[in-house]
Amino acid sequence: MISFTSTWSSHTFKIKTPELLFDLFLDSLIYRKMGKESSLWIISPWLSDVNFSFVGRSTLSGIFHFPRKSIRLSEILENFLKYGGKLKLICRPPHDLIDIDSIQMLFYLEDADFQRKDTIIYKVVDSVLSHKATIDFMLSLLPYVKLKKAKIRFNEKLHAKIFVSESCAVIGSSNMTFSGLYSNLEFNCTITDEENINKIKEFCDEIWSKSDDLVDYVRKCADFQILLDSLESIKDKFDPKIKDLYVKLQTLKDIIA
Repeated sequence: MISFTSTWSSHTFKIKTPELLFDLFLDSLIYRKMGKESSLWIISPWLSDVNFSFVGRSTLSGIFHFPRKSIRLSEILENFLKYGGKLKLICRPPHDLIDIDSIQMLFYLEDADFQRKDTIIYKVVDSVLSHKATIDFMLSLLPYVKLKKAKIRFNEKLHAKIFVSESCAVIGSSNMTFSGLYSNLEFNCTITDEENINKIKEFCDEIWSKSDDLVDYVRKCADFQILLDSLESIKDKFDPKIKDLYVKLQTLKDIIA
């Protein structure tokens, strides 16, 4: 069965994309708690630790042992992986998420002298950090990558947004970000019949085969090292979040190496 959904309220679509994705992730967790085979695909160029609401779903809050109003994706996945679930994630690589040209601009702006310098620096820093959430989210899964419960690959051409469990797939225009799920005008569809889910999984496998393995990327990608070197040159001079980004990526390199 194929049905359609959106991220905004309308008379046509009664169920919103966040609610469907919340169901998809929770169902996968419940399957694992019941001892059933359960795997997840998350394919999204950009990611963040989005919040899902328990409003109208009070009976489900017991899954996490105490009453609550909402839950973040990272906590759902953490429980899913701890119970033996398997996750494959594909997103854009770090060097494609962080604008190296903007980093170089900051390096030169530091010693420049002109009007509105602080305003321009603020905007450039914001540009550098605009996709930091994707890297933060990806790195939060690193402990489970080491345990071989989660696998991560990068694809700089990625534009598809696909989320697949054992019993459902959601595909469309929404990234796994707050704006992609809650504020942008997005259109998606959900698939629940086994034949089409299997076809989507086959397509996911194709994308996977054409994407860069996390370990190979960190060890061999020259663009990743250029990004690290560029961040190192400005890490102590501007927003502390830049240093945090550098430290996390350097730690990733140290762990993989």
